[in-house]
Amino acid sequence: MVDQAPGAFGPLDPIVCNAGIDTAQTFRKTTRGDFEQIFNTSLYGNLHLAHTAWPVFQVQGGGRVVLKSSGAGLYGNHGQEAYSAAKTAVIGLARALAIDGRSRGILVNVVAPYAVTQMTEAHIMAETAAVFRAEREAPLVAWLASEECTISGEVLVCVAGLIRRARTGETASFEMAGPYEQLVATLREQPLRFFNTASESFAVLCDQREAEQELLAFAWCNDSCPVSLMLIHRRLMARGSMPPHRARKRLLPRCRYDRWGRNRRLH
Repeated sequence: MVDQAPGAFGPLDPIVCNAGIDTAQTFRKTTRGDFEQIFNTSLYGNLHLAHTAWPVFQVQGGGRVVLKSSGAGLYGNHGQEAYSAAKTAVIGLARALAIDGRSRGILVNVVAPYAVTQMTEAHIMAETAAVFRAEREAPLVAWLASEECTISGEVLVCVAGLIRRARTGETASFEMAGPYEQLVATLREQPLRFFNTASESFAVLCDQREAEQELLAFAWCNDSCPVSLMLIHRRLMARGSMPPHRARKRLLPRCRYDRWGRNRRLH
């Protein structure tokens, strides 16, 4: 396909990878062969076309890649374990390719459509099928494949003429100590922060841990009083290093001092 397209249509500028199949059934009933069949189309159908076109885009100094994922790839769905896994992998592939292609003028984006197709028509009521026509998603795909598009690394969910943006986020990081059910409940209440790369996310974690160690070293070297320790607690909580229910337990028991406030030290 990649070899034949330039001869028939001229330079290869965009590719749209739209492959996907599914056989909805429970995980227990899904065989390894079913997984391989779904992966071969829903994941590798996107991968192989992008991989073949990539060197062409590199040589000509740019291109557009539009991959297809699904709401199942974003959130999972009952009876779609294989399809969900394949389409989640497409999102990871697209985000990595967007980073790789940034300096080469290659822009990569993902569309996660809800539309009537041969794969979905059996699951959409006939009276609503007209609303979910695949043609309504076509203008977005055409723009993503054009030179007018300057975005990359985006996942765009579209349905019935509507569009929204999907992103993966992380909360602030707390000290990993139990009770874990309470810790996870606290994490669920935290706002999300978004990162452009895995390296960026990791760097923030490293900076936070390093800053925490510096604060603890300061407390040790300066023979800190309880007031200073409470200030350190607040700074650690502000950095997201520990949830509130761990704050007092973390440092205060390590501070010992006599009735006159002398000989204070951390243990």
